[in-house]
Amino acid sequence: MTKPLPLRKSFALGQDINDFSRSITIVGEYDRRVFLEIERRATDLQGPGLDVVGGSLARANLYSAAGKVEDAEKMFRNAELNYGIAHARISRMSHLVNHGFASEALALADAAFADRGQANFVDVAEIAFTSGGFHKIVQKGDASIANKEVLKMNDVLDLSRGACVVLDQLGVSDAQLAAMLDLAGAQLRGNKLWWQGERPLVTVLSGGKGGPALMYDYCVHVTPDEAARISWALTNELVNNDLALSGVYIGFVGIKEPARLAA
Repeated sequence: MTKPLPLRKSFALGQDINDFSRSITIVGEYDRRVFLEIERRATDLQGPGLDVVGGSLARANLYSAAGKVEDAEKMFRNAELNYGIAHARISRMSHLVNHGFASEALALADAAFADRGQANFVDVAEIAFTSGGFHKIVQKGDASIANKEVLKMNDVLDLSRGACVVLDQLGVSDAQLAAMLDLAGAQLRGNKLWWQGERPLVTVLSGGKGGPALMYDYCVHVTPDEAARISWALTNELVNNDLALSGVYIGFVGIKEPARLAA
């Protein structure tokens, strides 16, 4: 899942929320004691004279990881009403991609890149990457470089460039890829799965290496056999929605070891 941004006045709280999120494999299954302790600390941060935006978004990120979507949305809105619009937008994007709403997240990308608040370019780019926004990342990255903006970067821009080459060869747009990812998200939600890792597994194959093709896989805490079943269900949905686009493969990788039979 994508990580919520660190909080302005309580980096430790942000780290604890990230750790809480990483501990979850099935949405709705989590340590209630840990949840309540983090919720208390985030609520305290919202107190008078403290950090109402940071506290609100801490609670939003916590509720999102716990699967309390309505409570998360209330906290996003509270942050916006307290002039934390840019920060709330990016946190909402993270919430959306973590729950498999790629198109909704991608729709916020232009505004997020234009006003990143306290985030840096790579923070926004990582979330756009998870929503299938490869062309968007390259477009915004090149514009920032042309404007001589110093970018804090990892490999996300180079990966996006490679994905764009292949997607252009296949005639697939960011919006079409996001629509495919929306159907994958429906499978995640239907099986109450919280995808694992900080970004999905993206493999780009050029024309000389068995491509052009783009493979996009979510790691989930189920057995490989169960992951295969969910992948087949997704394939059927892609076909039924005319989104089984040639050269683009989306699926699930099961990272839970099968139960061993007793000798």
